[in-house]
Amino acid sequence: MDAEIILPARVFEQNLPNYVKYLLRAGDCDQITLDFKKIAFFTPGAVVGTLAVAYGWHAQERRVFVQNHDNNEVCGYLQRIDFFKQIGLELPEPGTRRDASGRFMPIEMITATHGDAAQISSKMAECVAPGGYLGNDAYQFAQYACAEIITNCKQHSGGVGFVSAQYTPSRDFARVAIADCGIGILKSFEENHSPHFRPGMTDAEAINKALEPLVSSKTHLAHIYGSSPNKGVGLSMIRHLMQQSQAGQHVRPDG
Repeated sequence: MDAEIILPARVFEQNLPNYVKYLLRAGDCDQITLDFKKIAFFTPGAVVGTLAVAYGWHAQERRVFVQNHDNNEVCGYLQRIDFFKQIGLELPEPGTRRDASGRFMPIEMITATHGDAAQISSKMAECVAPGGYLGNDAYQFAQYACAEIITNCKQHSGGVGFVSAQYTPSRDFARVAIADCGIGILKSFEENHSPHFRPGMTDAEAINKALEPLVSSKTHLAHIYGSSPNKGVGLSMIRHLMQQSQAGQHVRPDG
């Protein structure tokens, strides 16, 4: 059975969950075609989310095709952030590439053995606070949070992940995005025989449990040096820092 999915014109944070559900409507189809003819604006979250879902299909040995990808409003941008490169399409460059530092970060792939969390998170933080480095709280927080989530993806997901970031000057607004097609927190608890897992546990319950201090799917596992390297503090620390931050506060420096 085949499925053709026409990508919507715009995907923002508010409709991202419904967009992912829309993609997953492909179900068990053997061949899936993504049609780009309507696409006009996708946030970084929508872009990497699309890649993660597509790679999930690929891991399930389904065939994935794209069409109308070279004649839509954002073809040039998607090419510039290496979206097409990540799905295996090598399109001709429309012009000379300029430095993207502080404006956007081309998509990078993450696997258990590929992708340096510290290096990638530093690039992402540059879109939040360019030039901030270790002397800027916004830069430090973005770098720490992104590195922790990337590391979590590498250690626990068992799948392929993608990251990107973008700064919008007209709104003085930065977006960072990380998505993967891994097994998920619930499955990680189950497969690692975590004491936190229980029969009938839902994905939402597993996520909430993972956000608690000292909780990880691997904290109970023995390590070659005597203890597990997973202490279960990363996600809970990020949650705490997010709760302490002031909603709506500008964190990008003026100069």
